[in-house]
Amino acid sequence: MPRESNEIGLAFRAEYGVATRGGEADEVEFGPIVELARGNLLLTFNPLFTDQVGDNATTDSLGFQYGWRAEYDFAKQWGIGVEMFGEIEDLANAGSFSDQSHSIGPTIFYSPTDEEENDAVGEVEPGPAQMELTLNLGVQFGLTDVTSDTALKFQGAVSF
Repeated sequence: MPRESNEIGLAFRAEYGVATRGGEADEVEFGPIVELARGNLLLTFNPLFTDQVGDNATTDSLGFQYGWRAEYDFAKQWGIGVEMFGEIEDLANAGSFSDQSHSIGPTIFYSPTDEEENDAVGEVEPGPAQMELTLNLGVQFGLTDVTSDTALKFQGAVSF
C-alpha cells in the first residue's frame, strides 16, 4: 500500500537466498515493512523472520532481524534521524541480550532528486514514473559485546 503524506504505508518482503559457498545453508527471509508519516517525521519499522533451509542448516528455529528508523526532514532535501538494527540468529536458542547483535546511532539523509510539487488537486501528470535517489550516512554504536563498538553505515537507493 503506497503511503500518502500523513498516512501508514505497508509492504511485505519475501526473499530466498541461495548459498554460494559449499557447506552453507540457503536462507529465507520474510516480514512486513511499515511506514508512518506525520508532517516532517517518518517512522519506519522493518521486522524480518529468517530461516536456514537445506542440509547445511545450523539453527533449530526461525531467526529474527529488525531495523527501525525515525527520520525528521528539516529541509527540502535533508533529514536527520536515528536508526537501530539487531539480529537474533535462532529464536529457540536466543541466549541473553548481550549474546545478540544490536546497534543504534544517528543518521543524516539526503535526497537530491528534484521533486516538483503539483498544486492542482487530483491531477495526475501522464508519463513515466520519476526516478528518485536517496542517500544516507550514519554511525552505529554497538549495544552488546558481540556487536562492533562503532560502524560507519552508508546506504543508497534508486526508486523508479
